[in-house]
Amino acid sequence: MPTLEGSGKQSFRLSDQIDTIKDTAFKQGYEAGYESGNLSGQAEGRKAGFQKAMTDVKTARIIEVAQFTADLETFRAEFLEAANDWAARTEKIVTELSMEVVQKILATELEINHQVALGICKEVLQNVTHAKNARILINPKDYALFESHRDEIIKQSRELKSIEIVEDNSIRSGVMVETESGIIDATVETRLELVVNEFNQAA
Repeated sequence: MPTLEGSGKQSFRLSDQIDTIKDTAFKQGYEAGYESGNLSGQAEGRKAGFQKAMTDVKTARIIEVAQFTADLETFRAEFLEAANDWAARTEKIVTELSMEVVQKILATELEINHQVALGICKEVLQNVTHAKNARILINPKDYALFESHRDEIIKQSRELKSIEIVEDNSIRSGVMVETESGIIDATVETRLELVVNEFNQAA
């Protein structure tokens, strides 16, 4: 009986040891698996996080480039508009200044050479075909010259029978002819204004 008791106790202790070994092995295996899975999960997490960060950076870069392109296009359009506006305003200013310079040059020329005003008058009277009488308004400085050429002036039109030469301080240069058919403004100022209008329409 002692042998059996001893065998029973030994068998019980071996069984306990085996169960303990199984439990330990299971725990170790679980912990090892958990740690391995945890490390694997961390690696996957780091990989996923890196990929997401790269995607976010690429997305942000694309948005930044698109915004820059849009801003650049807006700047280009605004620059072209400003340049065109500046060119138009500059062209107008240059034209006005040019006309003023031309007007001053012509006025100076007319003051020096009174024959120019006389030539303009003759040209105008050649186109008078439906009037018998004419009043020729001129700058007072041209009066003596026009009076000395009265006969020559009236001969420029076959229809005219008489002319009246009138001094007018408002006329700086050129002439203004009044007939029963109407008024012909051949002053230099008016001619320049017509030139400017034609230039602006052509532009």
